[in-house]
Amino acid sequence: MSRPALSVRTEKLRIDRALSRLYAAYRFDAPFLETFDALVLAVRRSSPLLRPVVRPVDHDPLEALVNLTSLRYEFVREPCTWQPRGASVLELVDSLATHLLGQHTTPRFMASVWFGRNSDELRERRRWVVAHSRGTPFRRVGVPFVVTRRTEHHFLASPDHFGLLEALRRAEVLALGGTRALAGAVAMTRVGRDVRHATFWSELIRWVVAHEASLDLSALDALVEAIHELRHVPVTMATIDGGWRAEPRAPAFSLVGRTPASLLRHLPDFSGTSDATWPRSGLGSLVFEEADARATRWCLVELRTPQQLNAEGDALAHCVGSYADECRSGASSIWSIRRVNSRGGLRSAFTVEVDLRRRDIVQARGRFNRPVSRDPRGTPGRILRFWAEQESLRLSLRENGE
Repeated sequence: MSRPALSVRTEKLRIDRALSRLYAAYRFDAPFLETFDALVLAVRRSSPLLRPVVRPVDHDPLEALVNLTSLRYEFVREPCTWQPRGASVLELVDSLATHLLGQHTTPRFMASVWFGRNSDELRERRRWVVAHSRGTPFRRVGVPFVVTRRTEHHFLASPDHFGLLEALRRAEVLALGGTRALAGAVAMTRVGRDVRHATFWSELIRWVVAHEASLDLSALDALVEAIHELRHVPVTMATIDGGWRAEPRAPAFSLVGRTPASLLRHLPDFSGTSDATWPRSGLGSLVFEEADARATRWCLVELRTPQQLNAEGDALAHCVGSYADECRSGASSIWSIRRVNSRGGLRSAFTVEVDLRRRDIVQARGRFNRPVSRDPRGTPGRILRFWAEQESLRLSLRENGE
């Protein structure tokens, strides 16, 4: 969202006050202030970058000057010799950064890295840009995922409104044959912000390009968030011996070999596109690990859309798909006990109904309505007893005759 445009007088006051705060903050760092002062002088003498004008202040020039000053020991030219190019804030900062740190002109959108807080992630991206401006192909600057020549070609032609990582992910989609609409949608999701799971997001990009015709782009962000929560977000996990630790529900989850239909069966938090969803019940989910040689892992997850109920019913050949009205009214909450396989996939084993008014677990049925008591491992029954104690629920299972 854009910040509102400021009047000339208000903008002048903002710049003056911000400069005063910066000089006060760095008053004990003489080398920093010496370079920063030279940059401010050069900018004010040669360009309109710090002049008060009526404009939105999405890109704060002072942020860029502070971030450039932090790399003062890598300057290849003096600030006073800068000859500005362009008129917009992005163009002028791009010109100044190239003058101070580089040898070659870089695409204008890359100047976005000079704005924002001086975080570790942004510092790393700035070094990619500096290396590229000194002649290194961008695919070799140290990006933590594979950047092909084709990806780099699309990347270097990115529009100005994309950030650096967003532009890289957009280019990756285009290089694989995805449409511009898909590329833009992917760039705007977590995939365009998160470098911690870079390799997995590349796998997701390949998957969405392969299945673009079957995807609703308006639901792509929700789909990515559901996958992220399943694979990357730690939850409290209970073990059979009473221990606890925090791990994601399915850290080995993979998209390889999955279709959109099979994926939905493994995403309990994805609400779909047109299916109405109902609120969470307030009960906690659970990851449960057996103390066997394989450390078999199970998940207990809430189903919150008709689509999820139907997929569960199809997987276990029972009628849970008809329970949508009870869930919408708040009378019942439906949960799925799922086993996690070696690839991180989740396979439904039992469906659980909780009577929310009575806080009572009233049903637990497996394939073809098999009662939970007939499971030879006995683990689903132990999971329900553990969960009932954790959430202060009754465990009557009266409809199963247990």
